[in-house]
Amino acid sequence: MRKKLVAPVAAVLVGGVVLAGFFHATLTRLPEVEAEETPAPRCLLDLEAIVWKSRIKVGEPLPVEFRLRNQGNSPVWVLPPLHKSERGRRYPKCGLEIRDASGILQGEPQVSGLSVEALKAADFQRLEPGRCSDPLDHSLLRWKPERPGIYTLQFTYDSSPRGVREWEPFDRSLSPETLLRLAGMPRGLYTARAIIEVTD
Repeated sequence: MRKKLVAPVAAVLVGGVVLAGFFHATLTRLPEVEAEETPAPRCLLDLEAIVWKSRIKVGEPLPVEFRLRNQGNSPVWVLPPLHKSERGRRYPKCGLEIRDASGILQGEPQVSGLSVEALKAADFQRLEPGRCSDPLDHSLLRWKPERPGIYTLQFTYDSSPRGVREWEPFDRSLSPETLLRLAGMPRGLYTARAIIEVTD
Protein backbone atom coordinates (compact mmCIF):
# COMPACT_ATOMS: atom_id res chain seq x y z
CA MET A 1 0.00 0.00 0.00
CA ARG A 2 1.32 3.40 -0.89
CA LYS A 3 1.44 5.99 1.87
CA LYS A 4 2.26 9.64 2.21
CA LEU A 5 3.86 11.35 5.19
CA VAL A 6 2.35 14.57 6.45
CA ALA A 7 3.66 16.77 9.26
CA PRO A 8 1.98 19.95 10.55
CA VAL A 9 3.48 23.31 11.32
CA ALA A 10 4.29 23.58 15.02
CA ALA A 11 4.06 26.49 17.44
CA VAL A 12 6.93 26.85 19.90
CA LEU A 13 6.31 27.73 23.53
CA VAL A 14 8.84 27.91 26.34
CA GLY A 15 7.54 28.15 29.89
CA GLY A 16 4.06 28.86 28.51
CA VAL A 17 5.25 32.04 26.79
CA VAL A 18 5.72 32.51 23.07
CA LEU A 19 9.38 33.20 22.41
CA ALA A 20 10.53 36.57 21.15
CA GLY A 21 11.45 36.52 17.51
CA PHE A 22 9.97 34.80 14.54
CA PHE A 23 9.95 31.21 13.50
CA HIS A 24 8.27 29.08 10.88
CA ALA A 25 8.39 25.40 10.00
CA THR A 26 7.13 23.52 6.98
CA LEU A 27 7.32 20.00 5.59
CA THR A 28 7.51 19.36 1.87
CA ARG A 29 5.38 16.39 0.92
CA LEU A 30 7.24 13.62 -0.81
CA PRO A 31 6.13 11.43 -3.69
CA GLU A 32 4.39 8.19 -2.81
CA VAL A 33 6.64 5.32 -1.77
CA GLU A 34 7.41 2.93 -4.57
CA ALA A 35 5.98 -0.56 -4.15
CA GLU A 36 9.37 -2.28 -4.03
CA GLU A 37 10.64 -0.04 -1.20
CA THR A 38 9.92 -0.40 2.51
CA PRO A 39 7.79 2.55 3.68
CA ALA A 40 8.71 4.34 6.90
CA PRO A 41 6.11 4.38 9.68
CA ARG A 42 3.53 7.15 9.74
CA CYS A 43 4.50 9.74 12.32
CA LEU A 44 4.58 13.44 12.92
CA LEU A 45 7.91 15.26 13.00
CA ASP A 46 8.22 19.00 13.45
CA LEU A 47 11.31 21.13 12.96
CA GLU A 48 11.22 24.05 15.37
CA ALA A 49 13.23 27.27 15.39
CA ILE A 50 13.67 28.72 18.87
CA VAL A 51 14.86 32.32 19.18
CA TRP A 52 16.09 33.23 22.65
CA LYS A 53 16.64 36.90 21.78
CA SER A 54 15.14 38.69 18.78
CA ARG A 55 17.70 41.51 18.97
CA ILE A 56 21.48 41.22 19.44
CA LYS A 57 24.52 43.43 18.95
CA VAL A 58 27.19 43.22 16.27
CA GLY A 59 29.67 40.45 17.08
CA GLU A 60 27.38 38.52 19.41
CA PRO A 61 26.64 34.81 18.84
CA LEU A 62 23.36 33.83 17.23
CA PRO A 63 20.68 33.14 19.91
CA VAL A 64 18.94 30.40 17.95
CA GLU A 65 18.32 26.67 18.33
CA PHE A 66 16.67 24.18 16.01
CA ARG A 67 14.89 21.08 17.31
CA LEU A 68 13.41 18.07 15.56
CA ARG A 69 10.46 16.91 17.66
CA ASN A 70 8.55 13.61 17.52
CA GLN A 71 4.90 14.67 17.61
CA GLY A 72 3.65 11.14 17.03
CA ASN A 73 2.65 8.49 19.57
CA SER A 74 5.40 5.99 18.79
CA PRO A 75 9.20 6.12 19.04
CA VAL A 76 11.12 6.53 15.79
CA TRP A 77 14.73 6.40 14.65
CA VAL A 78 16.28 9.65 13.42
CA LEU A 79 19.77 10.62 12.33
CA PRO A 80 21.57 13.63 13.81
CA PRO A 81 23.98 15.45 11.50
CA LEU A 82 26.78 13.15 10.40
CA HIS A 83 30.23 13.96 9.10
CA LYS A 84 29.74 16.34 6.14
CA SER A 85 25.94 16.43 6.50
CA GLU A 86 26.25 20.19 6.98
CA ARG A 87 28.08 20.50 3.65
CA GLY A 88 25.39 18.69 1.69
CA ARG A 89 27.70 15.73 0.99
CA ARG A 90 25.53 13.08 2.61
CA TYR A 91 22.09 12.43 4.05
CA PRO A 92 20.63 13.65 6.22
CA LYS A 93 21.57 16.97 4.67
CA CYS A 94 21.53 19.64 7.36
CA GLY A 95 22.06 23.12 5.98
CA LEU A 96 21.84 26.58 7.50
CA GLU A 97 21.46 29.65 5.30
CA ILE A 98 21.95 33.12 6.78
CA ARG A 99 20.95 36.06 4.60
CA ASP A 100 20.90 39.79 5.17
CA ALA A 101 18.01 42.08 4.26
CA SER A 102 19.26 42.19 0.65
CA GLY A 103 19.21 38.40 0.40
CA ILE A 104 23.00 38.10 0.33
CA LEU A 105 24.24 34.81 1.77
CA GLN A 106 26.42 35.12 4.88
CA GLY A 107 29.04 32.68 6.18
CA GLU A 108 28.62 29.95 3.57
CA PRO A 109 30.67 26.86 4.55
CA GLN A 110 33.50 25.74 2.30
CA VAL A 111 33.00 22.65 0.15
CA SER A 112 35.21 19.70 1.06
CA GLY A 113 35.93 16.28 -0.46
CA LEU A 114 33.32 13.62 -1.12
CA SER A 115 34.66 10.88 1.15
CA VAL A 116 32.39 10.02 4.11
CA GLU A 117 32.25 7.22 6.64
CA ALA A 118 29.83 4.33 6.18
CA LEU A 119 26.45 4.60 7.88
CA LYS A 120 26.27 2.59 11.13
CA ALA A 121 23.46 1.53 13.46
CA ALA A 122 25.13 3.53 16.25
CA ASP A 123 24.63 6.73 14.22
CA PHE A 124 20.87 6.60 14.80
CA GLN A 125 19.04 8.18 17.72
CA ARG A 126 15.84 6.73 19.15
CA LEU A 127 13.36 9.58 19.52
CA GLU A 128 10.54 8.96 21.96
CA PRO A 129 7.12 10.66 21.56
CA GLY A 130 7.33 14.31 22.58
CA ARG A 131 11.13 14.28 22.72
CA CYS A 132 13.50 16.42 20.65
CA SER A 133 16.70 15.83 18.71
CA ASP A 134 19.25 18.50 17.85
CA PRO A 135 19.64 18.31 14.05
CA LEU A 136 22.13 21.17 13.78
CA ASP A 137 25.89 20.92 13.47
CA HIS A 138 26.74 23.82 15.78
CA SER A 139 29.80 24.73 13.75
CA LEU A 140 27.27 26.39 11.45
CA LEU A 141 26.42 28.87 14.22
CA ARG A 142 29.99 30.14 14.62
CA TRP A 143 29.21 32.98 12.26
CA LYS A 144 28.73 36.33 14.02
CA PRO A 145 27.21 39.40 12.37
CA GLU A 146 29.68 42.15 11.48
CA ARG A 147 27.11 44.76 10.48
CA PRO A 148 23.74 45.88 11.88
CA GLY A 149 20.62 44.85 10.02
CA ILE A 150 17.93 42.20 9.75
CA TYR A 151 19.14 38.64 9.19
CA THR A 152 17.07 35.61 8.21
CA LEU A 153 18.23 32.15 9.25
CA GLN A 154 16.77 29.16 7.45
CA PHE A 155 17.67 25.64 8.53
CA THR A 156 16.87 22.58 6.42
CA TYR A 157 16.86 18.94 7.51
CA ASP A 158 16.54 16.61 4.54
CA SER A 159 15.84 12.93 5.20
CA SER A 160 13.77 12.45 2.06
CA PRO A 161 15.63 9.71 0.10
CA ARG A 162 13.95 6.30 0.09
CA GLY A 163 16.63 4.18 -1.50
CA VAL A 164 19.56 2.71 0.43
CA ARG A 165 22.02 3.76 -2.28
CA GLU A 166 21.29 7.44 -1.61
CA TRP A 167 22.23 6.96 2.03
CA GLU A 168 25.30 4.90 1.15
CA PRO A 169 26.46 6.32 -2.21
CA PHE A 170 29.73 4.35 -2.20
CA ASP A 171 27.82 1.06 -2.34
CA ARG A 172 29.29 -0.26 0.91
CA SER A 173 27.48 -3.03 2.73
CA LEU A 174 25.32 -1.97 5.67
CA SER A 175 24.58 -4.18 8.65
CA PRO A 176 21.07 -5.67 9.05
CA GLU A 177 20.49 -3.49 12.12
CA THR A 178 21.49 -0.36 10.19
CA LEU A 179 19.12 -1.27 7.37
CA LEU A 180 16.31 -1.91 9.86
CA ARG A 181 16.74 1.49 11.53
CA LEU A 182 17.03 3.23 8.19
CA ALA A 183 13.78 1.63 7.00
CA GLY A 184 12.02 2.81 10.16
CA MET A 185 13.17 6.43 9.92
CA PRO A 186 10.59 9.04 8.85
CA ARG A 187 11.27 10.68 5.50
CA GLY A 188 10.76 14.35 4.74
CA LEU A 189 12.24 17.72 3.84
CA TYR A 190 11.87 19.99 6.85
CA THR A 191 12.59 23.71 7.09
CA ALA A 192 12.48 26.25 9.91
CA ARG A 193 13.15 29.97 9.77
CA ALA A 194 14.12 32.63 12.30
CA ILE A 195 14.65 36.39 12.01
CA ILE A 196 17.23 38.28 14.08
CA GLU A 197 17.75 42.03 14.34
CA VAL A 198 21.37 43.15 14.80
CA THR A 199 22.21 46.59 16.21
CA ASP A 200 25.42 48.53 16.89
